[in-house]
Amino acid sequence: MNNIFKRILILFMVIVLLAMLGGCWDSKELNQLFVLTATALDVAKDPKKITVTLQTVNIPQGAGPSGGTKGSEASNGTDAVIILKTESVSLLEGIMTISRDSNRDVLFQHNQIRIIGKELAQKGVIKYLDMLMRDTDARLEVPLVIADGRADEVAYANLAQSTNSGLFLGGFFRDLSKICKEYNVRLIDFARMLLGESVAPIIPIIKLSGGKDKQEIQFIGMAVFKEGKMIGSIDAEETFGLIWSLGDVKNDSMLVREGEDNNAVLHIRNLKTKAEAELEKNGKVKITLDINMMAGLGEVYGFKDYNTEQLMAHLKKLAEERIKDRINDTLLVAKQMKADFFRFGNLIAKKYPKEWKRLKKRWEEELFMQVELNVKAKVKLPRPGEVVNTLEQEKKRDDNR
Repeated sequence: MNNIFKRILILFMVIVLLAMLGGCWDSKELNQLFVLTATALDVAKDPKKITVTLQTVNIPQGAGPSGGTKGSEASNGTDAVIILKTESVSLLEGIMTISRDSNRDVLFQHNQIRIIGKELAQKGVIKYLDMLMRDTDARLEVPLVIADGRADEVAYANLAQSTNSGLFLGGFFRDLSKICKEYNVRLIDFARMLLGESVAPIIPIIKLSGGKDKQEIQFIGMAVFKEGKMIGSIDAEETFGLIWSLGDVKNDSMLVREGEDNNAVLHIRNLKTKAEAELEKNGKVKITLDINMMAGLGEVYGFKDYNTEQLMAHLKKLAEERIKDRINDTLLVAKQMKADFFRFGNLIAKKYPKEWKRLKKRWEEELFMQVELNVKAKVKLPRPGEVVNTLEQEKKRDDNR
């Protein structure tokens, strides 16, 4: 009899446990949440405050109207997103205000991008990002971008490619990071650069263009920071000089030109850079960059006077010269800003740690300005047997037969 009772009791406990596993007692339905896809920060009319804009996915409520945020809930003109907006003295206060005045909680874990308006970046961003570094729900790997204008305009954007600009930008920078990781500056990357003793942190800049129906987002360069404030920028062409100097570039393209009629597009399969620093006794710094690039031919226009062998040798020379010139030209811009976004100071600190302790205070204002850079570029083009002739060359060859 006791055995039968024990079996019945065990069976009852199993049924209860299975019933409990059938649902999460402390979970919330999706229509009770604001699923965050983008965070945007801008200056406010009150100079002591900032404008906090949250882009969230518009999930149908199913029952009852959605809650507002002091009248700041709005659509971007589609049913895809809801924009929540407020002004506050800090990012944390703004988020708490939005959560408090809404009937839904903000779910941070799906945030795809953090956008900072240019004017706010120029005023300084450290104190506004501090909250994100401390919050356990805020993912440190979310990319940071600077909007060339206001960040909230990007959050409201109805793009030709996507009605959710946050999701679009998240994928956009994931794709760019496959070319070079330097395009994808996460919060944790920016924090590390800020803590560096010589590095001038960089963050990608995007620009919104077009009308309301066909808006587009373009990458236009990198914002350069010192002491947490944006002090200037480099354009997309100058950014090439930076990423080539840092290396680890793949699946990208390079345009080489000679005059107006001779152009070739090279497909960069792999670009590696080895950097060496030398500190002379007089304090002068010499940096050597050994750059090796493997590339294929994408498109070739002109170059009618070259046969195949001559063309390969000539394009190789043009590509090597382009690498050297582009890096040196970008370095001149860095020196004009007195901003070591090339991270040459890190090379000195690593190789000469004792000397660096006394040199670091003079680095960007003095020693970096006198850096002597030697760029050694070696380009490898297609193997024999690959198609390299232009159509014009092929036609000329056929006519001569």
